[in-house]
Amino acid sequence: MAITLVTAVGSASANSYATLAEAIVVAGEVFPKPDAWLASGNDDKGRAMLQACRDLDQERFPGDRADTTQALAWPRAGVRKLGGTGWTYGLPAYATMYLPTEIPALILRAQILRAIQLVEQAANGGPDDLAGVAAFGLGGEVSMTLDTAVTAQTERDRYFATVIRPLLGHLVYTPQLRMVR
Repeated sequence: MAITLVTAVGSASANSYATLAEAIVVAGEVFPKPDAWLASGNDDKGRAMLQACRDLDQERFPGDRADTTQALAWPRAGVRKLGGTGWTYGLPAYATMYLPTEIPALILRAQILRAIQLVEQAANGGPDDLAGVAAFGLGGEVSMTLDTAVTAQTERDRYFATVIRPLLGHLVYTPQLRMVR
């Protein structure tokens, strides 16, 4: 069965922010070239887009959903747009808000980049986790033991921490580190 991406903003049946055509355009701009993505079929790309949207919707975003019946986390009410110059309706331009019918371009790009990464990861044999590492040392003089139950980070968490959250900036709440003694 063919994968169908529903991108109607605010729809109760929406399952993606970006279309497959938008994803193909962004993939052409990515460096290094995502060979596995470019070689994969539309069904594989569609599945990756669906999973990427699910992953993205697990993040914590500011504001509230624009409608109680919408399927996805965006559009949102009460989220400020940053940047811009001048004044709009008597307010500085950076104080304007996203409309309840508007999804930021960064959200679309984040979904697409995650989808590309999922396809590339699948083509390269899955995640490259170090979950089995419990101890390591350097010449017997320095050694460290990690409690993998506490320190293990999934591939998804690493990707979101290093790529997606910095890309989204103010559009997502970043989990704060916590020191445990």
